[in-house]
Amino acid sequence: AYSGDGSGRWKVVKIVGVSWDSCIYHLENHPPSSPHPLPHAAWHVDVRFGSAVREYTPVSSAKDWEKGRLDLLVKTYADGRVSCRFATLQPANDWTSLEDQSCWVLVSVPKLTLTLPAMTDTPKASILQVSTVRDIGLVVGGTGVAPALQILREVLDTNGAFGSFCSAKLLYSSRTPADVLLLDELRDVEANSAGRISVKHTLTNIAADEQSNSKKQVCEVLPHIPGRHYYFTSKWKPFKPKEGALDLAEGSEGGLRGRISPDMLRWLPPPGQGTQIVVCGPPKMWDDVKVMLLGIGYAEESLVELKSLSAQQIA
Repeated sequence: AYSGDGSGRWKVVKIVGVSWDSCIYHLENHPPSSPHPLPHAAWHVDVRFGSAVREYTPVSSAKDWEKGRLDLLVKTYADGRVSCRFATLQPANDWTSLEDQSCWVLVSVPKLTLTLPAMTDTPKASILQVSTVRDIGLVVGGTGVAPALQILREVLDTNGAFGSFCSAKLLYSSRTPADVLLLDELRDVEANSAGRISVKHTLTNIAADEQSNSKKQVCEVLPHIPGRHYYFTSKWKPFKPKEGALDLAEGSEGGLRGRISPDMLRWLPPPGQGTQIVVCGPPKMWDDVKVMLLGIGYAEESLVELKSLSAQQIA
């Protein structure tokens, strides 16, 4: 059986907590009857609960979608009309009627985020040849790592939009090690890139008491959601990366400290022809980072804002 163009109800089969307020929801459906419409672009789907619609960038691939699999990273906000609905979902089970279960998510067809390698939201912007973009810098925060991961995977694919000679560096800002999302996936693309992809993390609040902060955040947000599930992490049930915790030693993957600064940004590919810098994070991140990037010599046309969420997304 096929699911037509891939839009419609997708079934939750697994929920994995990755932080105190974020989970990856593994969805399944009958394979769509047509190939993915945007196999070498950055893409997203719309998710609808009632009248509320929000955009989410899958952390699974276009090939997974063609097989009827879709994984969404969702951060829950206290007043998020869609994210709070995600927090009440449960994986489908075999002992009650599927129609009566809270396991359904209404998903759109894949939609364009950015045409690659042109880095625009214009569908036919393939004017930029594959060889034009040789170096990519990504500056991300929070769930902005999801669209950044899509771009890194396209860089990793030597038959993809960027060709076989493109390199990328990603700088990821998080509060604490427990707030780092998709660590396994980022390590995987870096390990398989033959040196073409590098990832660094900076932590802005490493001295914080993570357990007390996490407990305070959970008490303030999650219990106010009626019927919420219990897949979120906690000090009793932490997320455990496959290759171990983030290495915090100086010079290692997680060795940077503090908010993103001009010195950190100088680690990215240097300004020049063939370099593109993508900033993806909370709204204020773009404003702050853009000023710093322009100040160290990047041309404005080489900078791309890729919003991970908006005020409407949070609500």
